[in-house]
Amino acid sequence: MNWGFTVFGTYHDTVKKSTAILLLAGLAWLQAGCSGLVSAGAGNNGGGNPVPLTMSAATATASSGTQISASWTTSQPANSQVEYGTTTSYGSMGTLDSTMLTSHQQSLSGLTAGTTYHLRLHSTDANSNTAVSGDLTVITSATPDTVAPTVAVSAPAASATVSGAVTVSANASDNVGVASVQFQLDGANLGSLDTASPYSVSWTTTTASNASHTLRAIAKDAAGNSTTSANVTVTVSNTTADTTAPTVTISAPAASATVSGAVTVSANASDNVGVASVQFQLDGANLGSLDT
Repeated sequence: MNWGFTVFGTYHDTVKKSTAILLLAGLAWLQAGCSGLVSAGAGNNGGGNPVPLTMSAATATASSGTQISASWTTSQPANSQVEYGTTTSYGSMGTLDSTMLTSHQQSLSGLTAGTTYHLRLHSTDANSNTAVSGDLTVITSATPDTVAPTVAVSAPAASATVSGAVTVSANASDNVGVASVQFQLDGANLGSLDTASPYSVSWTTTTASNASHTLRAIAKDAAGNSTTSANVTVTVSNTTADTTAPTVTISAPAASATVSGAVTVSANASDNVGVASVQFQLDGANLGSLDT
């Protein structure tokens, strides 16, 4: 402040001169006091008003199916910590790194593959100033399924003899899930793909020869991984249907013969497989019992 004063009049006595001197001294003191106040308030960044902490370049990326890496910078050295969760409520805090840095890097591990995560980045400097990022969204990559299913034929048992209609079944499992099981007979598909457990197919053995045959199963998962079971060898033994009737002729007594008393009646019979019995008849009625 610059205050100007002009003292008027001619000082003829000591009182007037003294008054003027005191007045001028007082003005000089006021001017010096106002100049000091302006100097104290200029550029005041210290004391109880520390410089605010700011954050920039906040990024987060999925570095693997179960890990996320975050990085950011701060205007002053500060610590590092990541808040995270599957919603904007977060709920979990990563490990606090108390090292004072301006360039920050933090990793989260043990996460779930193929999942959306929300992150906030935190830093606090030595003056307890804090900086928090906005919400960062990261989707962890899905872990490729490289594990093949396991599969084994459970029925019929190895070395079994089979005939007629037979159920062929298998046990199959996978770390993610079995998509289908294909049964095979002697290397050729037996039935269609079975897409639901329990895995089985009906085999009509009369379509195969009476001999040894090989059964196996191929299991696949949704990722295309497949496994072929060990072979199971069985023997087919089907009975051939007998459609040929026996032949039979009366061999005694001779035709047109005259008989009396006790007479033996006999016949000759044969069959492509075997004669089971012969029943003699007299005038259409059974004569005696079955001859086997």
